[in-house]
Amino acid sequence: AEGCCREPRELKVVDGVAHLVAEDLATGLDLAATKAELAQVKRWFDTMDAQLRVLDGERQKFAAVARQSDTLIFVANQERVVTWANGALEERLEELGRRRATGLVVQALWDLLEVDCAPCGSPDCLVARAFEENRVVHDEPRQHLGEGTRSLYLTFLPIKSPEGVPTEMLVMIQDLSGLEVLRRSEARYRLIFERSPDAMIMAAPGSRKILLSNPAATKLTGYSARELATLDLETLHAKDDWVEARDQYDRAASEKTVVPGERRLRTKGGRTVVANVSATPFDLDGAPVTFLELQDVTVQRSLEAELRHSQKMEAAGRLAGGIAHEFNNIVTIILGQ
Repeated sequence: AEGCCREPRELKVVDGVAHLVAEDLATGLDLAATKAELAQVKRWFDTMDAQLRVLDGERQKFAAVARQSDTLIFVANQERVVTWANGALEERLEELGRRRATGLVVQALWDLLEVDCAPCGSPDCLVARAFEENRVVHDEPRQHLGEGTRSLYLTFLPIKSPEGVPTEMLVMIQDLSGLEVLRRSEARYRLIFERSPDAMIMAAPGSRKILLSNPAATKLTGYSARELATLDLETLHAKDDWVEARDQYDRAASEKTVVPGERRLRTKGGRTVVANVSATPFDLDGAPVTFLELQDVTVQRSLEAELRHSQKMEAAGRLAGGIAHEFNNIVTIILGQ
């Protein structure tokens, strides 16, 4: 009777093997889950890296324009202290005996430049108004110099945080008395537009008809500049991507803000192109337009897809191979017993 109650040795071996198989399978599943998490983290990192590259490119473009512009440009924080100034403003201050604009309060800068602008702290202060209303503000004050009075045009542009709250203010001071300065500035912006490596398109917000495009846009889409001028934005997009693209462009126009997105474009030859598209409201000769900047990322997305597929196949192969190897070992042990 005592022998009948005892578990046979063979059953103990099978039970032990079953536990080993279960532990091995659990380890394999945990390993697969960990690899999946690592792949997800890598995708997030790659996306963040791509976005940072786009932002850095935008920063470099702005720096190139701002530093070479004849317009006086500076940035002030909420305490009305200048935190950055372009070369034109620094040169003007050197002529006035001041070495640096950084660290000056805005009121001191107005006094040095002899600009008849509403003093900081007053109800009419345009810096404060732009901060409070969180919108672009303009003014046309006078500049009283020894050789006479000049007409200026000031633009106050809020620099917003990711939450949409203005943290700094970019101020542009243009001299309307010297039309030659404006002509040079216009020529410089036209040169940047024409020679930009990224495709640029301007379209009417309502009809979405293409009004203007640069050479990079013709290269990206396959259409000539004359052909693009006869098309609308919908023609350039893949059919299954147009609804989201239209919403992106409408949002940029209605919210008066930059709206980024990744779009699938259709070229003249029928090829699909993936592009990072930034939609921005813009003023073209006094008329509102939607300004699109398109950066071709087709090759990058294709390589990312191939890498993800390769990683999945490699992970699946290793997992399957590991399980098969362990199972063969277990079977060998059982048969040997």
